Amino acid sequence: MSHPGTRLTAMQFLRLTLCIVAGVALSGGAAACLAGVISASPATSDQTQSTNASAVRSTFLARLQRLADGGRLFDPDATARIIDMRLQLSTKEETPPWLACGDGTMTRFRTTTVTASGPSWYHSLPSGAGHVEVPAVMINPATVSGDPEFHYRIVRSSFCAEQAVRSLQDRTEATAYFGGLPAFTCLTPSNIGSEIPAARYVVATDGVSMSVYQGRLGDDSGTTVIFLFRAGVPCALSAEVKQDEEDGLRYRRALYKYQICRWRSDQEFCTAHPDISWSDREMLSEMGKQALKECGTPNSRYLEEPASGLPPPPLPERLGHQSPCTGFPKY
Repeated sequence: MSHPGTRLTAMQFLRLTLCIVAGVALSGGAAACLAGVISASPATSDQTQSTNASAVRSTFLARLQRLADGGRLFDPDATARIIDMRLQLSTKEETPPWLACGDGTMTRFRTTTVTASGPSWYHSLPSGAGHVEVPAVMINPATVSGDPEFHYRIVRSSFCAEQAVRSLQDRTEATAYFGGLPAFTCLTPSNIGSEIPAARYVVATDGVSMSVYQGRLGDDSGTTVIFLFRAGVPCALSAEVKQDEEDGLRYRRALYKYQICRWRSDQEFCTAHPDISWSDREMLSEMGKQALKECGTPNSRYLEEPASGLPPPPLPERLGHQSPCTGFPKY
């Protein structure tokens, strides 16, 4: 029983009032060979970590915003400097035999797994909310958030030409993931919006919502920060910074041009075959062959797309998919 005048800390208050569960898992591939240690900045007072909740939040959000605005996740050395963390990396290359290409080459995945090489500033703090409970909502089960964990992966994929129908044939993507976030600091949508005014709050389905910040967006790639929330929990459960070549403006323009061409091709095909259905596999295959001949693929459009730094026009929404020949939008 507390004595009169006793004040609860922020962590104690949250533990008493939270009745929720949280837990997010991120799978990270095992590394095959240690490539080396990347030296970040020397240890600072930030790395020893302030116990002031407000200072912890501000420092963390500033680091993630700098990481997103820099768009340097493909470069572990640059990332180490930006987030002020010593990192070590290992690289693993895979050539799945079931993804052999028709020309005799192989699909390749080169994954660089990056981890902290020693104790870092990202760990449980007294000013954090500890392990919080997250209630079950719809398909998402009840769970409990864990200790802070940092995962960082860079994946470079090279697909067969015939497999790269809806994606880039050669693609690089990277993710820096901060799991178990409540035990480090409790971030609410209001906290995030105060420090990063451009962040927008988005409600998804099944009790999931996100605060999303668009960082650097260039022709080559796009970088985004996503803070994940679950219904019943005031604190973000994780923060993820993602960089992807397919989020870049050049690929977006190529995809827009491909989709407009594909709709035109399909409409032409439907003029001659108006009664086809989704179950008519032979006719759908013929429709696809015509589109491939007339429009190529998103990857071929990307290779032809010149650099301009401009976003594509908004893509109209196709409504009504009762058949392959219905619901085409105006463009």
